[in-house]
This record gives sequence, structure tokens and C-alpha cells, in this order.
Amino acid sequence: MTPQDQLEHYEATEAQDLIHLLRALRPPERAVQVPTHVDIKIRAELWKAQALRQMITLLPMARLELIQVIQQALMENPMLEEAARTEEGDAPADADHAPRLMESADDLTEG
Repeated sequence: MTPQDQLEHYEATEAQDLIHLLRALRPPERAVQVPTHVDIKIRAELWKAQALRQMITLLPMARLELIQVIQQALMENPMLEEAARTEEGDAPADADHAPRLMESADDLTEG
């Protein structure tokens, strides 16, 4: 076998292996095609269920335990970042919209 033939054979087998890998990674075909709007609703319900599970896990935690979970998430996920706190410690430093919301609420309750 010449080097050119070896190279062609190698490329052909690599291409076949790649095709098999992509087929294995492809999600299985659905027996019943779900309309898009129904599929979106199902995905939304799954997301809500996942968020609810997370809330059920986090709500009963003690404050120190919750802080540890948050710090762990901050270390593991580079997309998360800790927000700076103001002197009060309850609102992020860039929460300048809060006074406007309070003023609007006061406008509704007056009169």
C-alpha cells in the first residue's frame, strides 16, 4: 500500500468514525412529533420543576450553610460573580432603581 493509499484509507476511516460518533450523540428521533408550542410549554414546566427543587433545597438551609453553597457555586461557575454590597448590606450597590420604585408605590397609596 502506497503512502497516498494509506492516507486515503486513514481519512476514510476517520470520517466513518466521526459519522458514527455524531449519530451516537444525536438525540433519538421522537415517535410522535410534538408541536413547537407544546414543546416549549413542556420545557418551561421542566425548568419550573428544576427551579422548585432548587428552592426546596435552599430554603430550609441555615444562613452559614447557604453562604457556603453560594461560595461553592461562585467558585465552580465562572459565569457567576459576587455583587458589591452597600452600607445597608441588603441591596446591591447598583440598585439605584429601588428609590424610584418606592416613590411610585407611595404615589399609588397616597390620595
